[in-house]
Amino acid sequence: MAFKAGKIIHAQLGAARGLKAIYRMLAWTEASFEVMALREVQEDEGIPGRIENILLESARQKDEIDRLEKKTLLLGKTLYANPDASPQTPIQQDVIPVAKNGIDMKSLLDRVPYPDLDVYQAVLSLIEKGHLKTEG
Repeated sequence: MAFKAGKIIHAQLGAARGLKAIYRMLAWTEASFEVMALREVQEDEGIPGRIENILLESARQKDEIDRLEKKTLLLGKTLYANPDASPQTPIQQDVIPVAKNGIDMKSLLDRVPYPDLDVYQAVLSLIEKGHLKTEG
């Protein structure tokens, strides 16, 4: 994470960037941090200015993901897209091609660039509409 003038201007965790990376880091139960001088980084778009809002939203999303996972157990399943699927939202349009040949939920969360809660909700909607099926 990179900060400038008290604001988060960049976050990256593996392939995850921006809010997705921030929310994942804030969900860790253990971590250690090292403060270093700011190097040149490209500022991420879509990171809201107030850290307090990010902290609250991160906690809300973690609680909601935990609730959904407890109910659906999607992390242990493989998802397959129906060849006739017609996704309606931009997130669904990203999920369907990734799940075309089958993909486990964790890998799907890593590949789709939206926050994990948004991906969970899109996946559940696609399953409900018959555009995705689960196995495992």
